[in-house]
Amino acid sequence: MAVQDLVKHYGRKGAKPGCMMKIDLQKAYDTVDWEFLQEMMNQLGFPGDFVDLVMECVTTPKFSLMLNGTMHGFFKSKRGLRQGDPISPLLFVLCMEYLSRILHKMSEHHLFQFHPRFQGIKLTHLCFADDLIMCSKGDFPSVYLMLQAFKLFSDSTCLLANKHKSAIYCCGMPERDCARIVSVSGFTRSNLPFKYLGVPICAKRISAAQCDVLQNVNKVFRAFLWSGQAYSNKPSNISWDRSCCDKKYGGLGFRDVLKWNIASMGKYVWAIASKQDNVWIKWINAVYVKDGDWWTYQPKASASWYWKRICAIKEMLKVVYTQAEFVAITHYSVKGVYEKIIGKAPNHCKTGKNWYIQFCNLSSLWPGVTSHGRLTKFRKQVVYAALAAAVYFIWHSRNNSFWNASVPTVQHVVSKIKQSVKERILYVMPKKSKFAV
Repeated sequence: MAVQDLVKHYGRKGAKPGCMMKIDLQKAYDTVDWEFLQEMMNQLGFPGDFVDLVMECVTTPKFSLMLNGTMHGFFKSKRGLRQGDPISPLLFVLCMEYLSRILHKMSEHHLFQFHPRFQGIKLTHLCFADDLIMCSKGDFPSVYLMLQAFKLFSDSTCLLANKHKSAIYCCGMPERDCARIVSVSGFTRSNLPFKYLGVPICAKRISAAQCDVLQNVNKVFRAFLWSGQAYSNKPSNISWDRSCCDKKYGGLGFRDVLKWNIASMGKYVWAIASKQDNVWIKWINAVYVKDGDWWTYQPKASASWYWKRICAIKEMLKVVYTQAEFVAITHYSVKGVYEKIIGKAPNHCKTGKNWYIQFCNLSSLWPGVTSHGRLTKFRKQVVYAALAAAVYFIWHSRNNSFWNASVPTVQHVVSKIKQSVKERILYVMPKKSKFAV
């Protein structure tokens, strides 16, 4: 998300100069220098015996080749980490820590200036395993210092950039400076969008085509439930919201992926509310929230689209949580928040029974409804429609009076019932004019 906000102004006129480099490390795990790795662990203060054990694991693997189905010999490796080994990711992170320290030292140079979006927290790079992004202000001295820092890192670790897959993204910079940077780095100058950690990064809002995955998943669920096929236009017998209710509340217990996504995104809202100590939270507080109250915070119109979306998720969570309840959560559970969002929808209403009370005229009406054996099929449908309409509009009127303080008159409810039955006779039931109401 920090990268998404980093490119917010890219492609706009009058934007502050900024430069971002997305660097692809060439065969990252396979090219780590062993001597550097050992020296790095020693300098970080790991016990000597531990370092020796780790290096024994790193330097002893042998490999063989299979040609035409036959194994041929073994040979020792000279560098690199074994992919799939549980300790390899940790060792690679130690190597990338060296780059972080070089860039931190480089940022203290008087010619270096931070990227405008990261000025508040003085951030020079983002790194997740071998996915590396470096950024600075869009001037040649700052970019050149970053390239020199990366060159020092490459010379020490043997981790080189793949120049064909690495790219530079410029914003608000003169073409002369852009061409100069491309010439010095050897990278390709590219334009948005691009993907980082599998997520599309773009200056504008993600298109509907990129967001329809969740809707499509729900469509497949519904189609398979009612037709047994992955895709079907057959209408559902029960609404999807009802199907996603818990079984003990009358549903089928399916998971609504749209609401599950809201619960998942809510973890970011909770992280900000609980003031977690990480780079992203520091950056959010420096750029957006600052010293304001997060629970009542409203995003500005100029904020990035993804930040507005997080704020919208917060408003949804405020419907089911108070501020005190939300902050009191010690461990965020997506499942728990999801259950809170869908709520408890019982499949029955508890009503006290008193068999000594006659329900006014309903007690005399009900025998007439039950003894309908001599009625025609059409008249039965009219009776059922009238009864269903009466129950619905009485329930609807009760809700209006309870929630909206609007109490309709008896005449108004009766007219609604008549209108509903008449429309059902005219448009749904078979055409029989002599029975028209």
